Amino acid sequence: MNIYIIYPSSAEFWINCDVQKLIGYTSISRHLFKPQESYYTDSRPSIDTGKILKYLPCLSEPIYIGCADHDYKSLSKHVIFKRRSFNFDYNCFVSIRSGNDTVFIESPELTFLEAAGSMDLIDLILFGYNLCSARLPANTSRPSQTNRFSYTSVQLINDFLSTAGIYKGIRTARLALRYVLDNSNSEIETRLGIMSMLPLHLGGYEMSGLLLNHPVELTTDAKRLTNCSIIHADLTWPARKCAIDYNSDEYHLNSKSHSIDANRIAAFQFSGYRLIPATVKDIRRFEDLDILMTGIRNMMKFPDKTELLDKYEITRGSLYKRLFKEWTNSRKPSGIPF
Repeated sequence: MNIYIIYPSSAEFWINCDVQKLIGYTSISRHLFKPQESYYTDSRPSIDTGKILKYLPCLSEPIYIGCADHDYKSLSKHVIFKRRSFNFDYNCFVSIRSGNDTVFIESPELTFLEAAGSMDLIDLILFGYNLCSARLPANTSRPSQTNRFSYTSVQLINDFLSTAGIYKGIRTARLALRYVLDNSNSEIETRLGIMSMLPLHLGGYEMSGLLLNHPVELTTDAKRLTNCSIIHADLTWPARKCAIDYNSDEYHLNSKSHSIDANRIAAFQFSGYRLIPATVKDIRRFEDLDILMTGIRNMMKFPDKTELLDKYEITRGSLYKRLFKEWTNSRKPSGIPF
């Protein structure tokens, strides 16, 4: 039997499951399938959610499953059936074998579009960052930027949206995608990236041209300081030769770390960049973050919009509270000891 797992269960799958370990799936090693004429699950009573959850423990009940029939709807604590009937000229399902069943799960690109029908803009941007984040393989002994992988990318999502036609949430999805970046390594990079990129009227600092964990090629003198030819900063504006590194208390308080951080700053400087270190003190309060970000904005010589920055200060404060305070109050991530 074919079982089609749809949003929001598909979102749980991509956010909570180690899909690379499970089926070897990455953005560059992917095998997707087109749906049949419609999503179709043909035998409601025979669906064994216990078996699905045993194989995919990252999911929670109820599991959302797509079906074709108008009348084929059911609501229980185990399963919610939802009618789906449309065609994309695009492969948009991942296939997983589970016993005699084939479980199809919406791709990260289709999941993003489905999420746009119910999420607001900021939540959708956060979700997009998560889908496009750079992950480490399981049991990695020496983590580095080069061995990270992603499930999707901004380009892959954009390519999919171009095939979707008229679909609920398509406009919100396209708008949100303008402000999503690839390669976030952490929650703090995601949140700083969002506030940097969003336009002023949405609470951001409108600093375009940002890339996360962008490789910077070092000069000969810089290589001597770091023993490497390429270096990455958390947030980089290549065209403006400026970068930000977030130095958490977890990894940057001992004397060895201070020496490494000083060498990184010098290496960037030798290579024509200015590297600005940020610490927990810079993000603990909105006022501190605002001083840091407006200072960086002025230093990079973005167009002077002092009046608009003043006009939308309350909007920025609300976005800061949503991105930083609500997040840190709900869970204490390592490296951000509030």
